[in-house]
Amino acid sequence: MSGQQWARGGLHYINDDGVLETALLDLRTQRVADRVDPAPYISAVLDALLAASIGVTQWHAEIDDPLLAAIALDPASTPEWDTPVTLVWAEGNGWGYGPQRSDGYDRLAYVLAIGASGLPEPAQVLAEVHRTVLGAEDGTDDYHRRYDTGDLADQLRRWQS
Repeated sequence: MSGQQWARGGLHYINDDGVLETALLDLRTQRVADRVDPAPYISAVLDALLAASIGVTQWHAEIDDPLLAAIALDPASTPEWDTPVTLVWAEGNGWGYGPQRSDGYDRLAYVLAIGASGLPEPAQVLAEVHRTVLGAEDGTDDYHRRYDTGDLADQLRRWQS
């Protein structure tokens, strides 16, 4: 299997022929199967971060309902933070960031929103990371805002190779 993506309810993956397959079925199988993989877009954001010498320890993108992604920043790139920081993206909510909880629980302590659209260009995400995560400004506390992303599938297809 190549391009494995874990989603709630099972393992969804792109096979060697580029076809989305589902290892375990659930009630959302058809909705998830119709989704466009956000990984190429997230990878473009990752490339922008790395080109700016912002280290990343891991990242993932989920073909789920909603589409989700996370990029864990290297603590060496965020020395002003006491705990590791993760960038998060969710379909409709756009980008946010937050520190990992200090109690070892695998969740963020909080998420602050960055950016002004649901699917900004990677350079815009990088600018927001410089402004907020690495800069003096804070994101906003409205991460659960909703963006009208129009036809998100068409927008994400732009990033497919």
